[in-house]
Amino acid sequence: MLGLLGAPGARADGRQVRSVDAIVAVVDGAPLTSHQLRSHAAPQVRLVERANKPGPERDAAMLRALTQDLEPAIDDRLFENAVRSRGVAVDAAMVDATLAEMQRSQGVSGADFDVAAWDGGYTHQDTVDWVRRALIAQRVLVVDWPREHDGPFPSEGAAQDGYKREWLAKRKREVCIERRVVVPP
Repeated sequence: MLGLLGAPGARADGRQVRSVDAIVAVVDGAPLTSHQLRSHAAPQVRLVERANKPGPERDAAMLRALTQDLEPAIDDRLFENAVRSRGVAVDAAMVDATLAEMQRSQGVSGADFDVAAWDGGYTHQDTVDWVRRALIAQRVLVVDWPREHDGPFPSEGAAQDGYKREWLAKRKREVCIERRVVVPP
């Protein structure tokens, strides 16, 4: 018997249950598993779990959360591949400095910031991961900008977002991306 994303263990009849981690997408030859997607979508998954809805409603909400997070997970995979191939690094000190700046700009302490994030479904680690992914994307875009455009990297958020969409669209045309059905864990 196979269980999706369950922990390995014994059934009542004594036979072993093995976990299967379904592949939900293949990005440039590398699988993106349902476990990785669930980890990427952790804040949304956590909010669905907190809503404490009955089984079918919870399952539908979970499927929606995972399905909606598939494209952002693919995007982040493309940026992670790009940052490795360009030799650009994002280290813990950069993430910590960005988190500290976010806290300063909002006028809150680290603990208050974490409480607000928790209300949105984010643990401290989820926030750290989100900041790391955002910094990776920004670093890749800054490195690639001169290769594709004249002039300095845009300073306005809307212009940066436009270039990010352009960059992702171009990369998605260049690499093989296969999306598969998302199965809720």
